[in-house]
Amino acid sequence: MADDSGQAGPSDDGRLAAFVTGAGSGIGRATARRLGRDGYVVGAFDLDPDGVQATVDGIVSSGGQAVGFVGDVRDDADHAAAGIRAVEICPRTVESEWITMILADHPDPTSARRAMSERQLDGRLGTPDEVAAGIAFIASRDGRFINGSEFVMDGGMTAR
Repeated sequence: MADDSGQAGPSDDGRLAAFVTGAGSGIGRATARRLGRDGYVVGAFDLDPDGVQATVDGIVSSGGQAVGFVGDVRDDADHAAAGIRAVEICPRTVESEWITMILADHPDPTSARRAMSERQLDGRLGTPDEVAAGIAFIASRDGRFINGSEFVMDGGMTAR
């Protein structure tokens, strides 16, 4: 799976393994933690070494297994050729560090947040945990047929 998502496959001991990019914060961190709770062996990948370490520490302290990797991942085609499912997750307005930075630079953060929320069909921003739950399904055995595609998680913005 691409940015901020998990790639699942069997580990050496038969458990599912997930490679999560963007795992140092936000949606990626929520996804890595969710998959760790679901019993996956997690490979947490990000450009931020401190963020990766915090994610790995959180998973391990909760009884899960994780290892961190620091670097840049760009070519999903290589993963697909190796038999690893690749799905690009396309979240829209999700309450994350990114949105916090955008709002901090806005002249009227309160009205900007309200406008962002009103774009969603249910009138609120998504959460990293909600996106992580969708990714956990895709990474599960039930999501096996979801591969090589984009998965839009946008709170209904596409439907408007």
